[in-house]
Amino acid sequence: MPFLGLRRKYRDGSRERTTRRGGRSSGRSEPAAWHLELAGIFNATNRDIPLAEFGTAGALLEEGRQQRLADESTADEILDLTPLPGLVPPEILESPQVVFRASLEVLRALDPDLQVVFVIDRDGRVRQPVVNGRLDNPAPVLLSLEVLRDWNFTPARLDSDPVPVRSSLGLPFTQGVIRQARYDLRLVGIASLLATEDWPAAREAASLLLEELAAAPPTRGRNAARDRVQDFLAEAEGELVQGHR
Repeated sequence: MPFLGLRRKYRDGSRERTTRRGGRSSGRSEPAAWHLELAGIFNATNRDIPLAEFGTAGALLEEGRQQRLADESTADEILDLTPLPGLVPPEILESPQVVFRASLEVLRALDPDLQVVFVIDRDGRVRQPVVNGRLDNPAPVLLSLEVLRDWNFTPARLDSDPVPVRSSLGLPFTQGVIRQARYDLRLVGIASLLATEDWPAAREAASLLLEELAAAPPTRGRNAARDRVQDFLAEAEGELVQGHR
């Protein structure tokens, strides 16, 4: 078998941790609800299984599922993660990685357009994952989604208020994908500063990101991000020059 398991790597160097939300352990209800959503991703018929008849645990899961459906009905309140005046995009605080024990051939055989679309809620937690693309080999996708639950973000803010936003990531979560996700969030933030016409802040943010990109490994994604941030920097500096005339 190409996949023998996974190891979770955290910033503090530990391999496993107890997830805590709001200072209290979330117990098993949150992982169970997440796994229920994954079951629906890999087999849509799982979404229709009545859970309430499976005792207390099933009743709690059914209650949570109905709540999620109610939340999804207010999807118009969820912002797409695009540049907006006054928008401060989320930042990745913690991004556990999957260590894939597979050959490059296995990973390269995956659908190159595979991605997971998800919501980052007002607390910076990941919600409502949806996978787009062919699931010819679900193993690396499942492993990636399993660690996505433990990703933490600063919440996005619009005019200083926390707001839920919809974001996406390529699958599976290689180091390059995670690195690109950080670039993309920073680029949205710079573009939002430009939309707000905060030229000094946009120039400073673009300059910092450009320095980081110069030191990053050369990849197609890095080069594309560098080109965009150079355009942003030129726009900010051009506006500042005009403002001093």
